[in-house]
Amino acid sequence: MRKFGFYLIRVILVIILFIPLIYILYQAAGMAVIDKYLIHSLGDISIYLCLFLMIISLIAKPLISLITLSLFKFINKIAGIGAFVYAVLHILPYIILQQHLLFGNIVAELWDRGYLLIGLIALIIFLILFIFSFTKVFIKVSPLFQMAFVLGSMHFVLSLKQVTFEAKIILIISIVYMAYKYLKTNKPKLQTKA
Repeated sequence: MRKFGFYLIRVILVIILFIPLIYILYQAAGMAVIDKYLIHSLGDISIYLCLFLMIISLIAKPLISLITLSLFKFINKIAGIGAFVYAVLHILPYIILQQHLLFGNIVAELWDRGYLLIGLIALIIFLILFIFSFTKVFIKVSPLFQMAFVLGSMHFVLSLKQVTFEAKIILIISIVYMAYKYLKTNKPKLQTKA
């Protein structure tokens, strides 16, 4: 019975993950021009999931004491996969609806608009993380998340016509988080005199 409850929690978490997608598609169905709405809404969900991942990694120890380690790992994995899926869904309306699958135009846009190139680099890192998320190699590549989060935040901020307070906060949090992780893993060793 306990195993059933654990699987039920997993199913509920997956459903919760895709509720925003259903809402976004429902809203888009009533619009005449949906490309920009889809691009921004799906990208926002992706960056919010990255922010969620960052926050739960910072509170991992107290969180694990409240839930099981396997549930914590599942939450991390499903949020990471969700961030990747929403990022892919974020670029599909751009490629299909705005650029009409004209890859020459897409390449030209990448060079003309730096934030698109930054977003592409973040997406490639997310793709690497997604591919290895089902293997033991993931432990070695998981620090790439920090870089992907910072690049995704930069893409998020630079893509806005008017930078909002929320966007600035997300960018600052991502940079502080990366600095914290860097300092945590590269602590200077205090030398004791003999």
